[in-house]
Amino acid sequence: MAEAALKLVETDEVETKALSIVDQAKAVVVKDSETYTAAGTLWKSIGDMIKEVKDTFDPICDAANKAHKAATMKRAQ
Repeated sequence: MAEAALKLVETDEVETKALSIVDQAKAVVVKDSETYTAAGTLWKSIGDMIKEVKDTFDPICDAANKAHKAATMKRAQ
């Protein structure tokens, strides 16, 4: 049970970071070379965030998919 609570905290942190980066991206206005560079840095951060989201949620989705397949197989039997 403690592991489930730990997973919940980890996913909450990732979700909060992902929502934050979306807000940052919405606020970007490129008007000179400095803001262009900042936008490029944010673009790289978004790529890193996508990887972190996948690393966090893919195992959860895979486990749920396996459980669903096992349950539907049992139901069919």
